[in-house]
Amino acid sequence: MPGVETQSDALRSVEDLLAVQRPEGSGRSARHFAQQLLRLLLPRLATPGVSVEVDRADGRGAITLAAAGRPPGEPSAALRVPLELTPPWTGDILIAPNEPAETRTLCRLAAQRLGTVLEHERLREADLRRREWLTYLVEVGDLLAHSIDTTLTEALIPRLIVPRLGDWCALLTISGGRPQVAAVAHVEETAASNMLSPHHELGRRLTSDELAEAVETGATTALSDPPACLVVPLLAHGRLLGALAVGHATTPDAETVTIAEEVARRAATALDNAHVHDERSQVARILQEALLPGDLPKLPGVDIGARYLPTGHYAEVGGDMYDVIPLPGGGCLAVVCDVAGKGIQAASATGIVREVLRALIADGKPVGEALAGLNTTMHARSDRHCTLALAEIAPAGDDHGDRAVTVYLAGHDQPILVRADGAVASAGKWGTALGVVARVHCPPERLTLHPGDALVFFTDGLTERRSGREFFGLHRMLDAAAQLAGNPADVIADGLATMALNFSAEPVRDDITVVAIRNDG
Repeated sequence: MPGVETQSDALRSVEDLLAVQRPEGSGRSARHFAQQLLRLLLPRLATPGVSVEVDRADGRGAITLAAAGRPPGEPSAALRVPLELTPPWTGDILIAPNEPAETRTLCRLAAQRLGTVLEHERLREADLRRREWLTYLVEVGDLLAHSIDTTLTEALIPRLIVPRLGDWCALLTISGGRPQVAAVAHVEETAASNMLSPHHELGRRLTSDELAEAVETGATTALSDPPACLVVPLLAHGRLLGALAVGHATTPDAETVTIAEEVARRAATALDNAHVHDERSQVARILQEALLPGDLPKLPGVDIGARYLPTGHYAEVGGDMYDVIPLPGGGCLAVVCDVAGKGIQAASATGIVREVLRALIADGKPVGEALAGLNTTMHARSDRHCTLALAEIAPAGDDHGDRAVTVYLAGHDQPILVRADGAVASAGKWGTALGVVARVHCPPERLTLHPGDALVFFTDGLTERRSGREFFGLHRMLDAAAQLAGNPADVIADGLATMALNFSAEPVRDDITVVAIRNDG
């Protein structure tokens, strides 16, 4: 019977459509699957052709995924059977508008099957994109976490944006006035200079009032006038530091905007940390300089040289201190001190040592009594102890220009006696570190500096300078001092510090202080 035959044909058509094996894999497999469905559909349709259009929201608009037969007329006049896709993806099967109801049902079945395949493709692409974005954000975070210098951090941020999130990027910072361009990056290196030129459209965009107003709002803003850009604020602890201006050839999608905002958040945190580090370094530098003598005194017949290398380029106040205190008659006291630890507490203890010692000497106290008084003060007022080396250098005693020197060691490394002929030896007797016990014992040792001889003081940052598992050590220091014998005091001090510094490629981990006192009689 015709009715039974028609129903049988329809069931067979449904079975044929359901028999097409659903692919697993790339978009090319989805295209092949769609082509198979259309080839099965076409003989059952009244139209000479059928096609599938899909818009993946990738900026290309709707594209023809598959087609069978001749096109079904103008797309605008065709009947569209929608694919079941999650926005922003959309798609349709296009057939002639006069298709009978039973064939439209087959098209809806095909649309459901094809929509399922494309939905799986969308989810796979979304998952892959999400993983790529997570990897990108981790890399951005790692790079920014290791950048604590403001200038380097500012230069790095736009280069992390381009080309991943835009064709060009400018970092604008706010420092009490109109936003200023701090750093730029462009996919074409030669074009980066255009971003700083007032004669180029990019340069005019970055200095425009519209961009400045967008930055000051502190909200993500899209500027559509060419050259178009996305303005993303840099906010750290509720404070607006500036913004990123990210240029795009096309309008960025919501996902790109979200990632740009996350990068901006991490960049703002890195910038804020760099600013804090710079401020701490500035405070540490000022405080360290306040604890060290300015210009060393000029004494007749005494040549003085000093070199100080701080830990981490003044990132933190060190515990080293040196001083040269003139005495009546042309003599002086040379002092090198190393307070345990670093930071504000160590600086406080260093200040106590310097000022109390100067006050006691100015009050006329002998060196032994001054050390005892300093120990009492340290023991009572500070929870830090320190080591100290002190040499009392007398005025020239005879026509030969010899000078008597008395060395006191309060737990400090022995200074090096460098004879003019290159002979070297350690000097001084070990004593008690200051601030450890109530009574200090620092036995004096007397020696003579002949003309051309030098007495070199240093802190343990020099001998304990490390290269891998090896230390610079006392033996290398003695050899270096012998090579520098006969030179002016500043050459001796600078030479020893430089040799220790060049011994290792690692940053200075403990302050290095060298003071040379040379008999220049």
